[in-house]
Amino acid sequence: IVDYPDSYLETLAVYRKIVTAMLEYDTFLLHGAVVAVGDEAWLFTAPSGTGKTTHINLWLENIPGSYVVNGDKPLIRVADGEWPVVYGTPWAGKEGMNRNVGVKLDGIVFLNRGADNKIDRVTMAQVLPILIQQSYRPREKAALEKTLSLISRLGKTVPLYSLHCNMDPSAATVSYEVLCRKNAQ
Repeated sequence: IVDYPDSYLETLAVYRKIVTAMLEYDTFLLHGAVVAVGDEAWLFTAPSGTGKTTHINLWLENIPGSYVVNGDKPLIRVADGEWPVVYGTPWAGKEGMNRNVGVKLDGIVFLNRGADNKIDRVTMAQVLPILIQQSYRPREKAALEKTLSLISRLGKTVPLYSLHCNMDPSAATVSYEVLCRKNAQ
């Protein structure tokens, strides 16, 4: 049992209200850490404690021009006919890593710990349960349906990857090279 301060719990309650209201703008919350290079961003998602912050710190140390958009609770806009955009928010985890920017979301990476660094494309069917679990799911039926619709739309638009990695600096370069190679094609 974790004893969180009342002020922290209050900010989370406020954020839930904001996130629910943002559904009207085709925007939802997906738990993850977002790193960008230039005008392209990638969201790394995994259960808390898996190593998202560690991995994006490896990017900051090893990938020139990289920066953090959000370290924990970014918003993603998935409007019809537009490429998804990920936004930094003040809800950025205990490290407070965020920028007040919106960047094209170029992919979602499902992070797993591994002995070797390896990244592969995955299908929506393979990761849908994780996407749902890692998103904020409102209690109201209509809001939940809208969230699920946005998740579906996102999964059909952006490439999805599974990354098994360790804490070696090469974990960042291996993932970056695969993610950027996709962009060069």
